[in-house]
Amino acid sequence: MPRVCVIGSANLDFTVALPRLPRTGETVSAGTLLVDRGGKGANQAVAARRLGAEVRMIGCVGDDDSGGEIRRALREQGIGVDGIATSSDAATGTALIFVDREGRNQIGVAPGANHRLTVEMARAGQDAIAWAEVLVSQLEVPVPVVRWALETARRHGVPTVLNPAPVQELSDELLSLVTYLTPNAGEVAALTGNVARKDGRVRVHAHVVLGRRDGSALAGHLVSGRVRPTLEMMFVEERANLARTIDEESTLPLLDADS
Repeated sequence: MPRVCVIGSANLDFTVALPRLPRTGETVSAGTLLVDRGGKGANQAVAARRLGAEVRMIGCVGDDDSGGEIRRALREQGIGVDGIATSSDAATGTALIFVDREGRNQIGVAPGANHRLTVEMARAGQDAIAWAEVLVSQLEVPVPVVRWALETARRHGVPTVLNPAPVQELSDELLSLVTYLTPNAGEVAALTGNVARKDGRVRVHAHVVLGRRDGSALAGHLVSGRVRPTLEMMFVEERANLARTIDEESTLPLLDADS
């Protein structure tokens, strides 16, 4: 059974399905409420578990009912939660989501305890990184924590997957620690724009895995000086397939609201 360590966020999501999205200052009634456990990190962990991997997670929740519910739900999925810390000075991360009949949405997120995760707190779960065959991460916890996790994985020879979302400027040094980078099109544009030099050169050192519906993957290198994709479609072993599947576009809810 593959061994996966995920370091990242865990949220409680409140979604209201509405006939239409409200305008500024307007109240729209007749909605239906759905409560899910989510966050990019928790969704990655659950996706990997459902694909048959053994999974351990590093993160942070609040000392509240929502945090306890997220721990319980992850544990019931068979995910190791010993690396999930508790913050006494922040609530569990929460997302408020409005969705209309056309699928358009408005989302506000209070990161809460996710942003309270420190390197010192994360070190309590570092054995899970050494144990893993792949480390999976995103950017809903502080970047210094993500960098520490990538550095720890590098020391132990563990390949890494980074979903660079929410997109933000990342240093060349951090990107050099990434084995597989899984951005969507908008994130590719933002990342290459953020790291472009005055002469137009781009310096990103990572593999890019772009998922295809037929299950194959296009792998390429973003190398110093220019982007050079490979010229053929190919399967890129299990780790690349895992990266494709657990990217944010295949987000899975942790549990249905009535579970």
